Amino acid sequence: IAARQSIAFGHKIAIAPIRAGQKVIKCGCPIGTATADIAIGEHVHLHNLTSDYLPTYTLQPGQKFGDLDINT
Repeated sequence: IAARQSIAFGHKIAIAPIRAGQKVIKCGCPIGTATADIAIGEHVHLHNLTSDYLPTYTLQPGQKFGDLDINT
C-alpha cells in the first residue's frame, strides 16, 4: 500500500476503501465513523473521521460491522 500523502508516525492509513458512514476498525475495534469516502493509502484522522471513543471496548464473538467480520 502506497501512502497518498505524508502521514505522521503513528497515524492511521486506510488499507481498504472506506465509505462515508462506514465504521473505521483499528486492531479489531471500531474507533469511529468515516465522514467522507477514504481511498486505500489515505490518511485516516479527524479530518475524515468522527471518533466513537470509548474508554474500553470488548469484542463480542461473531460481531460484525456491515459486511466486515472483525473476528477473523
